[in-house]
Order: sequence, then C-alpha cells, then structure tokens
Amino acid sequence: MAPLTDKAPLRTRPQPSIKLGQDLNAFQQIRQENQEEAPAVVAEEATVYEVNSRVELPVARLDAALKEYAARLKSKDRINVASILESGHTSLLHNKWTFAVNSEMFAQLVEREKSELLPFMREKTSVPDLFLEVQVDESRNAPDEGQLYTPEQKLKELARRNPSVRRMQEIFNTRIIY
Repeated sequence: MAPLTDKAPLRTRPQPSIKLGQDLNAFQQIRQENQEEAPAVVAEEATVYEVNSRVELPVARLDAALKEYAARLKSKDRINVASILESGHTSLLHNKWTFAVNSEMFAQLVEREKSELLPFMREKTSVPDLFLEVQVDESRNAPDEGQLYTPEQKLKELARRNPSVRRMQEIFNTRIIY
C-alpha cells in the first residue's frame, strides 16, 4: 500500500455534497450519475424453479421439517426468525411452497433466511427442486374484535381493561379532549 501524502486521494470516486443554494434534487442527480459510473457487479445467475406436477409432498412432512428447522434456530438464539416460521401460514402446490407472513418486515427476514432454509428443507423433504415464495398477508393482522378504534374509544377501552388508568385520570385531574 502506498503511503498517504497530500497528493494521494483518500477516496476512489468523488462523493456528492450539497452546496449552499443547491437543492436536494441536484444532489440526487449527482448521486445517480456516480452510481452509473461505478462498475457493475456481475450477479450470480439464480436457478429458476417451476412447478413440477410429478412431485407429491405431504404438507405434514413439510411442517415437520419446518418445525425441526425452527428448533435449530431457537438453539442458535435466533428466536425472532423461528417464531416467524412457526406462526406463518404454509400452502403447498407440488414443489412450490408458499409461506404467508403478517408484514413486509417478516417477509424480508424470511427472504434473508432462505439461503439456509431451502437447502435444509430440500434435504429433509427429499424434494431437490422445492422452492419458496414468501407472501405478505395483511388480513392476518386484523384486530381481535375486528374493529378499529378512534382515540377516544382507545382510551375508554384501555380504562375498561385497566381500571388504574381511570384512577390515574381522577388523581391528576386530567380530561383528554380529542
């Protein structure tokens, strides 16, 4: 490595900076130009799987393998991902495994876990072309009673479930107006 001098550049490409009087759009344009000039990284080709109608995989075997994988994750103190895998909804069409989760964040966690999860599941289920599709199912996030609350209703419900909230309002003489 060459020694640093005042003539040696510290960075290989210039970083965009906002100057006084310059707007954010100009900053974003400079940033895009710099990204376009950067050498493109060649991505590995991903294997594309298609539904294979000759595969008959019982859902029970898939669920058993998934529970085993979740137990492994728990032993590695990766409880968050394990609980997502245990709580998700599984459906199976031949070798296409569809896994429905509650939120986009959960979907991203499962996508990150996919590189370790799929080889394990393929080995345990004896289906070498098993593939996973993660879906976000917002309908699974419905409130317990199926209704949405206004701020006033939330306060009333909170006071109903926890009487100390009402006592605290009386002690501090608070009246919340929305």
